[in-house]
Amino acid sequence: MAHGRTGPDIVMTIQYAAASDIRAVSDHELNRTPDGRSAIDPARSHLNRVLVGPATQQEALDALWAAGVRPPAAQAEAPYVQIVLSASPSYFRSSGQRPGQFDRHKTAAWGRATLDWLRQEYGADLVHASMHLDEDTPHMHVLVVPTYAKAGRKPGRQRRGETLEQFERRKEAAASAAIRTAGRSSNLYWSKSFARREARQSYHRAMEPLGLGYGRDFVEEGAPSPGRKLTGTWVKEQAAELAAEAARLEAERAALDQRQARLDQDRTQLAADRLQFEQERAALAVERAEVRSLGARLGGLLERVEAALGAVLQMAPRVRRLIQDVSLAEQERRAARAARSEIVQAVPSLRSSRSFLSEARAKARSVFEQPGEEAKPDRDSLDDFGGPG
Repeated sequence: MAHGRTGPDIVMTIQYAAASDIRAVSDHELNRTPDGRSAIDPARSHLNRVLVGPATQQEALDALWAAGVRPPAAQAEAPYVQIVLSASPSYFRSSGQRPGQFDRHKTAAWGRATLDWLRQEYGADLVHASMHLDEDTPHMHVLVVPTYAKAGRKPGRQRRGETLEQFERRKEAAASAAIRTAGRSSNLYWSKSFARREARQSYHRAMEPLGLGYGRDFVEEGAPSPGRKLTGTWVKEQAAELAAEAARLEAERAALDQRQARLDQDRTQLAADRLQFEQERAALAVERAEVRSLGARLGGLLERVEAALGAVLQMAPRVRRLIQDVSLAEQERRAARAARSEIVQAVPSLRSSRSFLSEARAKARSVFEQPGEEAKPDRDSLDDFGGPG
């Protein structure tokens, strides 16, 4: 860095940001009304441009998650990086120009060089950049989302029936299936202690061809000027920041340990559930075999029932004829019983008639037979009648 310079310098402010900071800048980008902090001229807000991403930083975050990038851990503090880039007002203004006025050619050159540096420096982590030209000095609001490739979970053991070769291929696939995840503490660029100073140095190298100097760093030697810090003070603050970062990392590690413990419990429960499932499946197989055996026996029984039913159906005409014969025989028996009853009832009358005929025959003999003649048997005798007596 050059001390004692009188020319224009770069202006760069880097802030590690949380979700609330993203919302605040998004509101600033949308609502271009004077608020007492920014010298906004609504009549010139139409000159503002979005250079990277959607309209606001919040929309850029939403689009990033929708694209499949995994958000940072819930306990992560300030996982995002907000940058404001500009230069000394004298760089943008030509002779005679006042605050709010700027040389278009020099502003365009600065904008192109700055955008090229941002894209080269942060690549896909650069999700939003907007240029504001409606305030005193042109400047850019930039959002960088530090990400890293989070490897997939490595399989712990072979599956049932899986060969060793298949298991190795599955482990390789899991290792290669890295998921892009937001997290400043795991990003190689932003996890370094002096990341912000190195970012300023890199930006200055890109802006030197435009005649812009490094300016005053936030680490200063000697007596501090207003708003600046001595190196010792800065070192102490950095040590405190590192201690806080270490405590945060330790908290994250403890949370990960708890999560791993829960995963181990879930894995144990899953193994128990799988064993129970296998036992139930074996019992079901036994029951299925019993059902098949019962079905086979039932099928044989049905065949015999069908055969018996067929035989019954074939005997039906004979049965009907037999019923008819039985019915006729019953009628004949009833008629015979009736005739016998009538005969029995007629026997007394017949007996009376027999007695009368016997007396008549005796009288006739006495009249017609000669004395001394022996009586002959009468062929018309009723002794042979089949009645009782």
